[in-house]
Amino acid sequence: RARQTIAQADRHAGQRATRFLEANVEIERLGRNLARVSGQFRDEIIARQAAEQAREDVASRLASLQQAAMLLRSKVADYQLHNERLTGKLSAQMLVQQDLQVRLSTLEHQRGVLGDCAAAAQERAVELEKRLRSLQRGAADQSVVRATPGVGQRAEDVAEHRRQTSETEIATLRQERDAARRDYGAVKVQLADLRLRGMTDELAHARCRDENRQLHQRLETLTRQDPPSGPAADDNADLERTFDELLAAGEIGAANDGGPTGGTRKAS
Repeated sequence: RARQTIAQADRHAGQRATRFLEANVEIERLGRNLARVSGQFRDEIIARQAAEQAREDVASRLASLQQAAMLLRSKVADYQLHNERLTGKLSAQMLVQQDLQVRLSTLEHQRGVLGDCAAAAQERAVELEKRLRSLQRGAADQSVVRATPGVGQRAEDVAEHRRQTSETEIATLRQERDAARRDYGAVKVQLADLRLRGMTDELAHARCRDENRQLHQRLETLTRQDPPSGPAADDNADLERTFDELLAAGEIGAANDGGPTGGTRKAS
């Protein structure tokens, strides 16, 4: 019985040793699983932190892009307003230019009419001067005839009548000549005034053409103006490129969700 009891005790001890070894193996396996789970949990925390940081970066970039878009819209509105102002000013200048062209045409026509009047007045004055000289010569001849002895009374009366008629006609012609000269002088004054007005209008017309050309150039410059250059242009280009990349990658949608789940899945 003692041997049986000892053998049974040995079996129990062997069984306990076996269970102890199995327990040690299970403990080691559980330790390895715990270490693996801890590593996964740590990686998950790191991934969540990275996703949160990425979401904040995306939100910051999106805010920058929105601000840049607002600035660009404001600049476009300013350009449109400036363009409308220039267009209105150009239309007004075109009307002024057309009015000046009409005035120049009218002045040119008046100048031609007055030139014709001046030429006619001058011709009339020359003709009257010739007739006056002719009458003066005729009066002198009649005086000579009157002074010649042997001329009859009737011939003398006729000569006297002709002389008086010639003197009257000479006085009339002198008045007409003086009037023609005055008309010619007045026409010359009007022509000088028209020339002065024409020069003034031509200068105004030239200035108006220059202003219109400058307005056309400014409008063309605004129409085909390139994007702004310099650091601001580089920043806008970078922001637009980043925005396109984020849209293509789908990160903006994750940032707008407000939670880290989408960002965590993207980062993991």
